[in-house]
Amino acid sequence: MSRNNSVIKREMETRRQELIKELWPSLDFRHVWHRKRSDGYTTIPRCMSYILDMLNQLSSGNPLASTYLTLWCHVYDEGLVEIKSEQELAFESGFKGQRSVATWKGKMKILKDLRFIEAEKGKYGDYNYVLIYNPFYIVKYHYKSGSGLISKDSYLSLVERAQVIKAKDLLD
Repeated sequence: MSRNNSVIKREMETRRQELIKELWPSLDFRHVWHRKRSDGYTTIPRCMSYILDMLNQLSSGNPLASTYLTLWCHVYDEGLVEIKSEQELAFESGFKGQRSVATWKGKMKILKDLRFIEAEKGKYGDYNYVLIYNPFYIVKYHYKSGSGLISKDSYLSLVERAQVIKAKDLLD
């Protein structure tokens, strides 16, 4: 008979807490990030590093990782990002100077062309409303398309990690 998932998760959490106490006995736990005790967090896929790598593979030398990660830092569970300042998102994505917004818009266009996002114009600009699609489906689509832009090693590594963390989206 299988045990309840919440029981298993609590046991794993307790084990990690005990390990932390053993490795860092003088640690003040208030100094460790914890999503349930701290405000200002977001939920991201555990495979985000794989997804960011594949985004950069798909963009053929035009890195998209910082722009995509910035969008994730603004999204809520519905998948919608409301952008009221393109300048702010450009800055957060790492773009500074006179061409920052233009550079950011170029990255957003590529994200849209690659189908990772959809965007609608509004009073705050071309990317006032951004919808983020499930990146597992988009990566799988690009890999299965046979374009060769995502390496087999990268994709299989993502599949393996998804299996470990039980991310069924990619495995459907």
